[in-house]
Amino acid sequence: MKRNAIKWISIAFLMQLALFIYLNINFTQNSPERIINHIFIKIGDTNAYFQPIEALMDGKGYSIEHYDDGHVIRKAFAGRMPGFLPVYGPLYLLLGSDTAKAIIIFLQFLSSILSIYVLARIAEKLFNEKAAFSIAFFLYGISSYVSIFIHYGLADSFGTSLLIFALYYVFDGLKTEKVLPWFIAGTLLCWAVFFRPILIVFFVVVPVLYIFKSARIFKIAVKIRNIVVFGMIVTLSLTAWSIRNFRAFDEFIPLQPPDSFTYHSNHTPQSVELRSLISAWGGLWKKWEPQGQWFVPPYSPRYIPKLTSENPFPNNIYTEDFNFDSLIVLREIYWRSMNPELSLEERMIYKEETILIIQKYVRSFKKNKPLYYHFWAPMKLTSKFLFQSRLDHFLFPEFRQMAWHQILVKGGYFIYYYFIIICGLMGMILIYLQKKRMQILFTLLPLSLIFIITIYLRNVEFRYFVPLYPFFVLFATSFLIYLFGKTHLIKSDS
Repeated sequence: MKRNAIKWISIAFLMQLALFIYLNINFTQNSPERIINHIFIKIGDTNAYFQPIEALMDGKGYSIEHYDDGHVIRKAFAGRMPGFLPVYGPLYLLLGSDTAKAIIIFLQFLSSILSIYVLARIAEKLFNEKAAFSIAFFLYGISSYVSIFIHYGLADSFGTSLLIFALYYVFDGLKTEKVLPWFIAGTLLCWAVFFRPILIVFFVVVPVLYIFKSARIFKIAVKIRNIVVFGMIVTLSLTAWSIRNFRAFDEFIPLQPPDSFTYHSNHTPQSVELRSLISAWGGLWKKWEPQGQWFVPPYSPRYIPKLTSENPFPNNIYTEDFNFDSLIVLREIYWRSMNPELSLEERMIYKEETILIIQKYVRSFKKNKPLYYHFWAPMKLTSKFLFQSRLDHFLFPEFRQMAWHQILVKGGYFIYYYFIIICGLMGMILIYLQKKRMQILFTLLPLSLIFIITIYLRNVEFRYFVPLYPFFVLFATSFLIYLFGKTHLIKSDS
């Protein structure tokens, strides 16, 4: 059904503008040191997205400044894919860094507005209900979970908007069988991959969805053609990226590399091993999580003495090979492996010792607690991933220092997030109970991402849920359509 696009996009603009102005005022007041040109928020990962592009535009190659024994050197970089390059590169050349970054925020704002309307159109196509459009539109339009990243120099806002646009053309391709929608969908999704590499899985799941959308095998030649066209741009783009990485590192890196100093990212080999230990029992290893924070060395800016003196680990993780005292010893060796006061040779010895100890503890945990490792730990990680304990990217003061309106806004959005997740899960269950083939196949998209993040990679960070959030809005829409239909608040079309 055709909609008055200008009307709905205007409504989305007003909703997003009100939220943008409110958050921008609060962020500017509370964290002015992080803000460039009044609207661009710079945090830890921002340099990794923008500095290599600036270097490339300046003729220095896709590289980043790297600290090595107190010296600043520039080396080739592969820690972040150049998703911002087509937009930020020309702007940087023409207008300089600060102005270009301000325009990036403006473009993220516009793409976010359009994504609200497009997601509502997807809901209408997916559920074949008139009410689906307006329900999904307002569910997503009033939410801050994705739109808050408009303010940040990160990959989340553009990456999620591009994913939504790509899904719209996927549905168009499923309906018409024409080749052009598949080409557009593949191009947009390829660009989204360069912002969020994990989205590469959709280049496998979408063709599966396409092949099995009908119980009958028909037009197989047309399907093969469309699938080839869908994957053509990403194949060419990743080939070029891989060739560049092979020349820079003498290694095959099709997306982003493992977290290692070899590729000049933020993690040492021993910290990568530490991640495998903490995630083995379903813990969160990031430095701002309690178990990750416990290992932060005293010479790190993130070191908090109080947190490193407490025991953040559950009592049921220990085996005959390690206990809490063993972890204290491991932590001391780990700290020495990165201590800048020690020589490089000493640090290397401690690094190897750290890695061997961690690998021993992980093997012991797998052997002695196989059910815990293979089942309960992934379930814990999945639960933490979906039911998040906080909203980190609200740059508000500490709770005791918040104004009443800040408490209402952040608390309200926290409750709203849980509302979307719970309704989304209920909507997924309903889809399976109703046995609607196309909708069931559509659930494979978010479920595949959740599986890879929480079970295969065991790499849970709350930001990783951002591209999944629109799917939960769609499934929440399905549940609310059913609920309103049961209570006769809307009339079903099906």
